[in-house]
Amino acid sequence: MSDLKHNVEQLKRDCKELRESVNQVLDSGAREKTILILMSHYTKLPQKTIKTVMDGLHDLELEYFEQPDS
Repeated sequence: MSDLKHNVEQLKRDCKELRESVNQVLDSGAREKTILILMSHYTKLPQKTIKTVMDGLHDLELEYFEQPDS
C-alpha cells in the first residue's frame, strides 16, 4: 500500500474514532455546553471553534471518505 493511501486510511480511522468518542460523551447525558467549556479550557481554543469541529464531525466521513457510486 502506498504511503498516501495508508495515510488516508489512517486519517479515516482516526476521524471515525473521534466522531464515535464525541457521540459517546454527548450520549452519556453530559450537557453540550459543559463539554464545550471543558474542551475549551483544556485546548485553549475558543468554544466556537470546538463547537464547529463537533458539528462538522457528523458529516466528515460521509463527505470525504465515502466511495462514489460506480
